[in-house]
Amino acid sequence: MPDFSERLQRSQTWTVEAKPSQILDSIVERIDSRQGRVESRTADSLDANLGSRVRFRLFGLFTPKRAVPLHLRVAVSVESNLSARVVADARGDAGFYIVKIGSMGDRKYSSTFDDLFAELGKAMTGPKAAGNESSQIS
Repeated sequence: MPDFSERLQRSQTWTVEAKPSQILDSIVERIDSRQGRVESRTADSLDANLGSRVRFRLFGLFTPKRAVPLHLRVAVSVESNLSARVVADARGDAGFYIVKIGSMGDRKYSSTFDDLFAELGKAMTGPKAAGNESSQIS
């Protein structure tokens, strides 16, 4: 059975005036507020799972955005003494389906990615996020 959800992914990059540990701490707080699970964390990156495959299967497109299953990877690299580059990669994690998730599913994930990245940007505004350098949708 193919896993069609993995093609649903998006990346976003920010430049932030803060230390990597401060940035990751603020992102972990947002993940916790969404009932997410941080699977691994290092000094400059983290991997987390958000949402629920079960809820998504039960409620389909009626699933609240906070419950749409996602995998999130965040990497922070120091650019100078005052700033760091933050790259967040999110991908759909709905799992295996017999049929392809159609365009309505694509829109649901797109909207969920929009909300997630807006929340992450707000999480980093304490450490001053310098806007979105780039955004890429696959």
